[in-house]
Amino acid sequence: MSQFYKLESYDERSFCYAYEDSSVKGIQKSDCDVCGRTVSSWRFEGPHKLLLEGKQIYPDRLLFCGAGGPMLILSEHAVDTLQEKGITGMEAWQPIAATYNDQKAPPYLLIQICGTIALDYKRMGLKKKKVCNACGSFEWNRQRLSPLFLDESTWDGSDLCRVSDIPGYLICSERFVQTVEETKLTGFSFKPL
Repeated sequence: MSQFYKLESYDERSFCYAYEDSSVKGIQKSDCDVCGRTVSSWRFEGPHKLLLEGKQIYPDRLLFCGAGGPMLILSEHAVDTLQEKGITGMEAWQPIAATYNDQKAPPYLLIQICGTIALDYKRMGLKKKKVCNACGSFEWNRQRLSPLFLDESTWDGSDLCRVSDIPGYLICSERFVQTVEETKLTGFSFKPL
């Protein structure tokens, strides 16, 4: 059985962090023709432009605390290091413009996570209700989603994964954690699952 970790927020007092993405222009809403639920998505205009605050020390993983959805933002150094070490589950990165007090920050990249894993519904006592096959909306049978258990049989083997039904949760392998620790990449915090 593999050991998994949830990528957590770091202490904002240690490094700078992004508090706003000025490319976010609101939320786009529409009603599903089948179930009638409102489906929402973020609306962006142009490339991501992040505003930073906090301690002026730039980490390898830049935390994003603003509106616009979950993002994994890494320094060029971190991306190069993780690629050299053969870390899987990352693709399609794009440059991010970031400023701290109107001064350009070092280069960062937005990382798309392609690895996947699903929740272990049985172990969590969790069920989806009122699933809409048209828009994908559903309800959980309860509000609390912890403790979190993963179904290893659904894991695609990637070192970085998103939980299929909770895409804001970023999961990583023990190999990823060891690589971050061995190479002394900064801005990472992990919670064992």
